[in-house]
Amino acid sequence: MNPVTALQNKLSVHLDWNKARCEFIAQFILGLIKLRTSSLYRLRVAFVREASPDSSYKRIQRFFRSYSLDYSAIARLIVTLVPLEPKWTLCLDRTNWKLGSQDINHLVLAVCCQGVAIPLFWSNLDKAGCSESNQRIALMKRFLATFPDQPVACLSADREFHGHGWLSWLMEQGILFRVRIKKNTQVAKPGSSAISVRLQFRSLKAGTWDAISKPCKIWGLKLYVAGSLSHKGYCFVVSQDKPDTIIPDYHCRWEIESLFSCLKTRGFDMEACRLTAPERTDKLTALLALAFCWSYTEWLKRQAISPSRIAKTRFGASWPAESIFHQGLEYLQELLLNPDKLKRGFKQALNFFVP
Repeated sequence: MNPVTALQNKLSVHLDWNKARCEFIAQFILGLIKLRTSSLYRLRVAFVREASPDSSYKRIQRFFRSYSLDYSAIARLIVTLVPLEPKWTLCLDRTNWKLGSQDINHLVLAVCCQGVAIPLFWSNLDKAGCSESNQRIALMKRFLATFPDQPVACLSADREFHGHGWLSWLMEQGILFRVRIKKNTQVAKPGSSAISVRLQFRSLKAGTWDAISKPCKIWGLKLYVAGSLSHKGYCFVVSQDKPDTIIPDYHCRWEIESLFSCLKTRGFDMEACRLTAPERTDKLTALLALAFCWSYTEWLKRQAISPSRIAKTRFGASWPAESIFHQGLEYLQELLLNPDKLKRGFKQALNFFVP
């Protein structure tokens, strides 16, 4: 079985692209898995059917320089490949690194899935530091336009994703949120003057969490506030409703950190790409997202068939999501690098791309 042709045929079922585009995407994804690097120069040797590695490298450069991708189509493909809940829990965060003096700063919207976040949309901020409200809103509008009928449980985000304009827009759209706030944020209870949220929860005991029973005034908005205290310190979260799961809902945000770990040094080494132009890093992220989903879902599929494959740590806990991803990636690597195993297992692995 030719893995390039097999994967190309699977992709063409989902993506309305010409044969050459699907063939390139297949070559690139298989190269990512075989070499576990995002270095375009190193990936050139993983391409087949080319006259020479230099010819492959020029083809890769042309793709990132000239061709465009339909990111909505890729998002729709991604959500068909992973076992998502009927109501999605979204998370929003940034990941960044430096290439020389250039800051690479990605804003990513993802959906939680069994301990890890699955990337849906992203944008390169083309600057260092926090995102702005209009950039977050633009990303959310892309999500709403692509999945207009999709129920959302809530959106979880860290302390930098606050502010009147951003949160009021989410409230207008009817999107529930769980957003962490800084401990010095001024919070006014009904009928009281504003004081820091840390003082509002000064009687909180370690290992517990609590919520103010009535909505408070924060940034000119009426929001519920919950606080928790753990060995890592205080955590204060705001929401426009008051469920009993405000703090656990917020902690789903950590799943996007597992995603970033898998895409970067511990996984596909995204920092090695040496791309800086926003439109080029966006294309790379799309291809990484497909390779990531395939690797992660492959292990979930195998563990469902054979539960004995689930390894345990010395403390008795199951492997975390990152380890499941790495084991799935290593399994696909093993198939692609071992001709005998490729014949037996690759067709089954490609069932990941069945509509």
